[in-house]
Amino acid sequence: MWSVLAGVLAVASLGAACTPSVTTVSGTHAPATVCSGALIFADDFNSFDLEIWQHENTLAGGGNWEFQYYNNNRTNSFVHSGLLFLRPSLMSDQFGEAFLSAGTLNVEGGEPADRCTNPQWKGCERTGTFNNLLNPIKSARIRTVNSFSFRYGRVEVRAKMPAGDWLWPAIWLMPAYNTYGTWPASGEIDLVESRGNRAMTLNGVPIGVHEAGSTLHFGPYPVLNACDRARLIRRNAAGYHSNFHRYQLEWTPDYLRFSIDDLEVGRVTPGNGGFWEFGGFNSNPNIENPWRFGSKMAPFDEKDTKGCHDRKPPRAPAGWSSLADTSGVKTSLRDGAPREAAIDPPLGNPCLRVLDGGLRIFCWEYRLNACPSDLAEGTATR
Repeated sequence: MWSVLAGVLAVASLGAACTPSVTTVSGTHAPATVCSGALIFADDFNSFDLEIWQHENTLAGGGNWEFQYYNNNRTNSFVHSGLLFLRPSLMSDQFGEAFLSAGTLNVEGGEPADRCTNPQWKGCERTGTFNNLLNPIKSARIRTVNSFSFRYGRVEVRAKMPAGDWLWPAIWLMPAYNTYGTWPASGEIDLVESRGNRAMTLNGVPIGVHEAGSTLHFGPYPVLNACDRARLIRRNAAGYHSNFHRYQLEWTPDYLRFSIDDLEVGRVTPGNGGFWEFGGFNSNPNIENPWRFGSKMAPFDEKDTKGCHDRKPPRAPAGWSSLADTSGVKTSLRDGAPREAAIDPPLGNPCLRVLDGGLRIFCWEYRLNACPSDLAEGTATR
């Protein structure tokens, strides 16, 4: 396959000549040397390598009281025929309907891989009541928090978005070390997010499966998140659920550019005042700039990890039993800064599909409701 060939070429180039890259990497599966133009990370999903992908195990709901319970189970995440599937299922299928309103669920396991990964928002143990049901959906979120982080590079994900009411797929890059503080001070790069609703509209404009968006989250505090200034949207008449598309990011020391199928959706280029001025925070003299000692790209000048998840928004879904749709993703990056890789699709059957190259990272010289989505295509370009 192409990804294997690319990996071999990258290794062979080390013996000949290696042009240093601005990309930096870390993690158990990061290359020892990074050369410009080299492949630095790949996964074709011929097998499910859990040394690379770590599962989230939590009821936390992403801080939005989302409906899913993330777990490590081959019903909800598995690899088959070169495809990685992230597929939701009903909690009642395992525990019964009555359990949702009266049962107690503790997800803290005894083995290292079974430990609860997020205790916030009652993420490790909950008891269902008539007014506050237990998470009705089981799903999966996987990430490279231990295995691979990078800074700067080119990323490409070939994915087919899921279709189904209230599905919320996402592929993010999250900070590996929170260098500038907790979210959103250290930033968040949403490579792509979508919605599974086929008939959702806003002012007559389709905003469900027909819309895909990329967003930067950044700010000194959660209530001061300037994501509305870096939200990029592209619409597709056929819907992003109908076929595979390539979602791309070029992340450099000067800008972040987002594209779909090689067509630029928009780019974010901060001026000399960096993202502090880009976000309009400089108008408030009472707030300290957390990025004052970083580059103009701060907080987007530190390593991130990659991740993908399948989640359920905090709304009562219509027809839970119909939450099943398969999608796929293929990702690649070229030498860039270390960021944690995380894959997070919504409750549906968004899957991660990696074709001839799969998750590829090369070296070179996600919260839809929390951020306004009424910007026109490319309006975040500065």
